[in-house]
Amino acid sequence: QQRILIIDGHSFSTTGDMMATYFKMYGIENPKDLPMFIIGDGEGYSCDLDILEAFTEAIKKNFEELTEEEKNLLRENVKGDIVGLNHPFKGVHNVKYYGERNQSVNGFQIECNESLYIDESEDKYSTGKYNLQKLHLIKRVVEKSCTDVDYLLKTYK
Repeated sequence: QQRILIIDGHSFSTTGDMMATYFKMYGIENPKDLPMFIIGDGEGYSCDLDILEAFTEAIKKNFEELTEEEKNLLRENVKGDIVGLNHPFKGVHNVKYYGERNQSVNGFQIECNESLYIDESEDKYSTGKYNLQKLHLIKRVVEKSCTDVDYLLKTYK
């Protein structure tokens, strides 16, 4: 039986007050220190480990395959790693609803750090400007990573 992968995409703000209480609850002093991408599978609940690990490695690989100029552009406002897992976003609600590993349906949430693609401002939601060049790069990395794990979905489990 082939496997299905559902990816629930989100992004999180790193400036302004919108997420301040949430970050404080998790002891995060500077959200800009968070990774570019955070993958949440409910701490192992909703996605087979081989798929999760392969996607995580694909994100890293595809980021590293960007040119130095492109990587520097994305790193401009992000101080954290390329990818993190389950902290502070575990992908709780949607991945638990859609992920049925016993029926070969896998799911995880990917959170994108808004500092990757919104140019700096005090309050990104009202004054931040989308950087289309950065958005295009992120899209390229994520889409390529999805393609890179496709072979795992065709394997029988």
